[in-house]
Amino acid sequence: MQRSALKTTIKKFRAAVDTGDREAVDVAFRQATKKLDQAAAKNLIHRNKAARTKSRLASLCRATDGQATDGQALETPAVPTQDAVESSE
Repeated sequence: MQRSALKTTIKKFRAAVDTGDREAVDVAFRQATKKLDQAAAKNLIHRNKAARTKSRLASLCRATDGQATDGQALETPAVPTQDAVESSE
């Protein structure tokens, strides 16, 4: 596998995200993560870069549930805010 093939796979995933078809996004995400893992195993890219890219693609994949409109993942707080804790009590 070459670096250009990896880039093409990632571009196909991003194109699938733009279409909004959830099934196509899932298939493209699996292909992209597989290619990233293979590239990292062959030292084509650094393993941390592969992990970082997979994380970013996963964020886009989660955003295709109809939450984001421009292909960007929505930010959600990892820890509940103080207001949310007070209102639940």
